[in-house]
Amino acid sequence: MNSTLNMKNIVTDKYSAQLTKIRSLVESIEIPSICLVGEDSRIVDLIIVYFIELYENGEFHIISNSNDYYEIDKQGEPIKIDDIRELIGFSTLRREKLKNKYTIIKNIESANVYAQNSLLKIIEEPSQETLFICTTNSYESLLNTIKSRLFRIDVPTKAVTGFRDQFSEELRWLARYSIDILEEFSPLDKQVQNRLLKQLREKSLKDLFFFYADACTEGRIDLDEDFSIASISGKSARKLYALIIVEKIIASILYKAQDINQMIFETKDIMSRRHKKSHASNTSATTFSGYFFKELFSTTQRVLYAILTFSVGNLAGSTGYTNLVTLCLEKKPKLNIDLYNSYMQFLERIKNMKQISLNAELLLTDYLMRTKKIFD
Repeated sequence: MNSTLNMKNIVTDKYSAQLTKIRSLVESIEIPSICLVGEDSRIVDLIIVYFIELYENGEFHIISNSNDYYEIDKQGEPIKIDDIRELIGFSTLRREKLKNKYTIIKNIESANVYAQNSLLKIIEEPSQETLFICTTNSYESLLNTIKSRLFRIDVPTKAVTGFRDQFSEELRWLARYSIDILEEFSPLDKQVQNRLLKQLREKSLKDLFFFYADACTEGRIDLDEDFSIASISGKSARKLYALIIVEKIIASILYKAQDINQMIFETKDIMSRRHKKSHASNTSATTFSGYFFKELFSTTQRVLYAILTFSVGNLAGSTGYTNLVTLCLEKKPKLNIDLYNSYMQFLERIKNMKQISLNAELLLTDYLMRTKKIFD
């Protein structure tokens, strides 16, 4: 199946306009500073990789290890002024072998105010042989002075079609927001994927939350030994677990199961697991909470939106998946629009916080209670 999922072909085809725009900017008289803005960071990163490979006519792993390439990727940790000082030091060096020098900052929104202010001069006046590219999924959170100096290129998430026979509906639904989940699960045939999903649905909510907490890392997550992939990325695991958790929460509420009330009493155990995993993986508590709540709340928003618009057929065909469609057909949940809007504002506010300052245990309890209320 791997041969059917060529990420380079998919990205260069679907995002040819963005690749062409970057090239035209690079070939202009004055190379501007560029900001790629998109929700799917994997796609944004691949656009950078494939552009550089095509422009330099070389392999990225060689280019990225040359003295003409510098990248800041803090993987969830804040970008600090010392990181920018090192970047500025790199910018003063002469270009060696490539057509350009490349300075890349991933997730620039994670830079604190001091780091962003330190960036102003290098963004405003990059050298003639240096291409500055940054990425973000939260452009509006950047300082206005930073935004005014960047040439913005939007990277919308585009659905990948033609894989109905290779991937479960759940995975294809998730791929609308993060295409790399298809690449992760491509070693498993569709029958095995469905067996994995069935096994996850048979787990208790508490067990699912434990799995989810374990996935709040930048590392790899081991799957059950019954499956032929040794591990998947924490990011992909979070997306899959969050989807099954949200689905199970909604089903438990609609079918009057006791899981939700029990979960409210067990949030302390879940957050205790969170702190242990945070310490074991050398991930800060703030970063860990960011992973935990951002993916859970983003998935909840998407599922709730699908249910809200169920009456106009949003769950039909390629935009839904079987279990959610069945759930809605059987119970026909009707969401109060005022409660829905308030609930979405709550999710959005927490999801976009750079630091989770609220007590994580209370926040998870609040989330469960609000979710129960909106369906009750």
